[in-house]
Amino acid sequence: MAEKGCKAVVIETTSQGFMLNRTAGINFDYGIYTNLSPDHIGGNEHKDFEEYKACKKMLFSQCKLAIANKDSAYYEEMVSDAKCPVKTFSINTDADIIAKNLEFSCRGKQLCTSFVYEAGEYKDDINLNIPGEFSVHNALAAILVAIELGVDIKHIKSALAETFVKGRMETVPLDGGKTVIIDYAHNELSVQSLFDTIKLYSPEKITVVFGCGGNRSKLRRYSMGEIIGKNADLSVITSDNPRFERVEDIIDDILVGTNRTDGKYIVIKDRKEAIEYAVKNAIPGEVVLIIGKGHQLYEEIEGVKLPFDEREIVTNIK
Repeated sequence: MAEKGCKAVVIETTSQGFMLNRTAGINFDYGIYTNLSPDHIGGNEHKDFEEYKACKKMLFSQCKLAIANKDSAYYEEMVSDAKCPVKTFSINTDADIIAKNLEFSCRGKQLCTSFVYEAGEYKDDINLNIPGEFSVHNALAAILVAIELGVDIKHIKSALAETFVKGRMETVPLDGGKTVIIDYAHNELSVQSLFDTIKLYSPEKITVVFGCGGNRSKLRRYSMGEIIGKNADLSVITSDNPRFERVEDIIDDILVGTNRTDGKYIVIKDRKEAIEYAVKNAIPGEVVLIIGKGHQLYEEIEGVKLPFDEREIVTNIK
């Protein structure tokens, strides 16, 4: 990147990256904290939630300016030992920048969001081509960084209006009043946030196609099964990067959570077949959520990454 003349880098720094010192020696100009929930806990990851939080907090000891979501339940804890100044964004409370008057609407086949942005006495309308309240939080974080970099608000507005992230609330256009959304949601917090977002648009029905990754925490499987069972009209439980585990064993773990609910479910081990089943049986006004893989164009089985494009599968359904 340096050889190609890159002037700026945006990087997701993982808790494990901090724990294993992969970011040691890097002093980030801006460190952004969006949210936190129990995750990445298990034999191959963090021993418990306290260690997970402690590793996340390391970000604010390695940056020049901390930018934090004041609406997060763990905000106070995350910034308590920050070794740099802290700036904040919020929807619900006073902060350096605030979003108010959120509106959720449809433009054609695209779910959209708009809000009024406030910074002190300054106010402006912001339109997003991405749905949901979490998109507002992400937009606020991006606005705050862009302002710190000296970007004019008119350029920020136009950029946000065109921003689209592959595999993050990505709508695949379909006829017949059906909506298919591909999203990377793969843990408790992201899945609950996804449901909170979709329900703002009052769908007739919600069907979720999902699995869980192999060689990862079983706690995630239980919680995803339970949350989706509680919120979806139908769970289509399937494969998702089983890696070196048997798909059947992963599904059994998911069903531990699903069976804590009264939610309807069907098991279709083959992910392509699961997607086709959900889309073919969808009714007008229904939203089909295909979650877990998002931007990924492969399925990882026994150490081999096999081509797997969910968009292509959906658009080829007859």
